[in-house]
Amino acid sequence: MSDHKKERNKQLDLLRVLATFAVIKLHSGTWNFTDKIVQYMCGFAVPIFFMISGALILGRSDQISKKYVFTRSFRLLRLIFMWSLLLLIPICIINRTIPNLVTFFTSSFFQQKPLWQFWYLWPLLFLTLCSPLIWRIFQNKRVTKIYIAVLFFINCTISLICIYAGIVGRENPESLVPQSMRMYSHLLYFSLGGILFRYCQFDLIKSCIQKHSRFILSVMLFFSIGIAMVQYCICYVTHVTSQEYCYSNPIIILYNILLFECIFNLKTYKILENKLFHALCLDSLGIYIMHPYLSSVLRRLGVWTADHCVFNFVILCLFSLLVVEIMRRIPFIRGTIKL
Repeated sequence: MSDHKKERNKQLDLLRVLATFAVIKLHSGTWNFTDKIVQYMCGFAVPIFFMISGALILGRSDQISKKYVFTRSFRLLRLIFMWSLLLLIPICIINRTIPNLVTFFTSSFFQQKPLWQFWYLWPLLFLTLCSPLIWRIFQNKRVTKIYIAVLFFINCTISLICIYAGIVGRENPESLVPQSMRMYSHLLYFSLGGILFRYCQFDLIKSCIQKHSRFILSVMLFFSIGIAMVQYCICYVTHVTSQEYCYSNPIIILYNILLFECIFNLKTYKILENKLFHALCLDSLGIYIMHPYLSSVLRRLGVWTADHCVFNFVILCLFSLLVVEIMRRIPFIRGTIKL
């Protein structure tokens, strides 16, 4: 087991918590232009999730074993299967009929209800299976540079094709591909996470970021507004509404790299040592899984209001954290919210 596995990396935990909150904001609705900009500011969530996974899997100092790949793949499939069964039973009781089991169990792959949020686990499963090969590539720096350059070129080309299609009034080609199958961008971010974790920990950069952390974070905040405007323009030109179609854009790729590096090289503040932050780290996957279902509960209770997105976000965060904390303390339920 690699050294970074023995002790939790607080910076990666912070990135995970930020990405989790960003996902909740993405699903809290938009009411006006300001809400849309804030939503686009949260567009880093999915790329950062893949970069964190890449850092933890590809950043290992020892070779990735078949046992590790099998264990992690089994846990991913087990999580999808458990939730499929948990939701299948009440659906059969309510509808008094058994749905098409093939369609039901594959609904998460195609990002369809009731398991649409589990789409993320399918590309993560594929990347886990490919991780031994990618790890071997990383042993040769020259081959690694060529590998990343090819992935970057493919993503930039796809982004330009989508922009051109929008300009000439055609449908965005990426909208025809389920998000779980856009492996060109998932593979790039996953690989970048591993590279940044393994090769880009320079003392000069780290000391500079830690010395001027408040200033750099303030600049990044204002910079993120500009990036949000870029995403808004891309979506407007390509006739789509979601930031997920911007992940392949070179500007967005570079921004996510910069964001990852800035947060990853921060010094460990006291806030990263308190119990609330520790709970958020442990509950991040559970919050991600539960928040769509809890938002439906809030809608039925009349608490969710379409024109109060900030209120929706705060209530959903608190409600999700409370429910997941309770679930984590129940032994036979705990396994449904962790890998």
